[in-house]
Amino acid sequence: WAAAWDERRRQASEVRGRTSAFNRSPEAWWAARASDFGAEEAARFLLENRPALDGARMGEFLGQHEDIMSAFVRQFQLRGLGIVPAFLRVLRGLHMPGEAQQVDRFCERFGAAWG
Repeated sequence: WAAAWDERRRQASEVRGRTSAFNRSPEAWWAARASDFGAEEAARFLLENRPALDGARMGEFLGQHEDIMSAFVRQFQLRGLGIVPAFLRVLRGLHMPGEAQQVDRFCERFGAAWG
């Protein structure tokens, strides 16, 4: 079990390093991973690590990368939910930038996923 414990600690340390890198500079984080990650993988990383990520930086990053924003919103099961609960589920921990164009793009992606 010691080997499994060491592996789990190594993975946790890796995740902390990635979340810390994202919180420092989302663009540098993405530049370092864009060749290995696609939009779906980046969106999955953001969703799985959302509690540890800076919500404002995440919102800013998603606003600048439409493909990742689309993939992020598609990660949620929204069908059958009312619009307010669905919107709250997606926005939990996420701070959208104040730029109207980015908010509009987000709402378009949300509407497509919500159906």
